[in-house]
Amino acid sequence: MDIKTIRKMNVRLLEREIGSLSALARLAGTTQSYLSQCVGPSAFRGIGGEMARRLEHAMKKPHGWMDQAHMEEGQVSLAQQVYDVLLQTSPNKLFAIAELLDVKLDTKEDFEELKENWRASNETKGRVITLEDDESNKKTTKRGQSKPGQHDG
Repeated sequence: MDIKTIRKMNVRLLEREIGSLSALARLAGTTQSYLSQCVGPSAFRGIGGEMARRLEHAMKKPHGWMDQAHMEEGQVSLAQQVYDVLLQTSPNKLFAIAELLDVKLDTKEDFEELKENWRASNETKGRVITLEDDESNKKTTKRGQSKPGQHDG
């Protein structure tokens, strides 16, 4: 696991410990907006060394605490597996999961853009699938179509 991911997970642990991201930000001398940019759903910043040290100091953690994973390995492994599956999930399912977890996109337009990008990346134009049966006879077809006489399942 890389340092960026470890620090992001640790900010979430500190947030739970203190009660809110805004309280954590105040203690560390920064803004809730800045921390959200580092660990929120649309994070585009990383937590640098200076901010990591400020968070450690504010929460009375030893130097370097932010750079070490503090979750059980099983939790980290499960989180990674879930993340990998989510990356391949359709926007409608992803949106439903986000709602279940109380994670919201900034705007409805973000969701529509997400859906459109997913559709574009999963179109079947020009893709070919080669199927082999038990006798190693190859059948080539466009994705989603069957050759005559083939059965689904």
